[in-house]
Amino acid sequence: KNLPFKVARVFTVKANANEIRGNHAHKKCLQLMFCLNGKIRIRIDNGYKKITKTLSKPNLGILVPNGFWANQTYLENNSIMIVFCNRKYEKDDYIHDYKKFQSWSNQL
Repeated sequence: KNLPFKVARVFTVKANANEIRGNHAHKKCLQLMFCLNGKIRIRIDNGYKKITKTLSKPNLGILVPNGFWANQTYLENNSIMIVFCNRKYEKDDYIHDYKKFQSWSNQL
């Protein structure tokens, strides 16, 4: 109800300290991330500017726009992230190679 888009998919990720997840960008999908348990460092960048935020409270999240590269470093054991997406899973929406992401973002 209070999210900035209509939710099409929700998933959770559970990981332990020092695990890194993500490492990709989405061409179209928006993601809103919250830490439900533990502590997670989120890094996002658009190919030019990088932002790092640490999430540790379930009422504070970060919006990762489409066209941004993102990764998450789990800082505590049993950390849990919940992600709300505006699109269903689409394999072709992902960019997994950072150099390809840079080339793709330079064309925007």
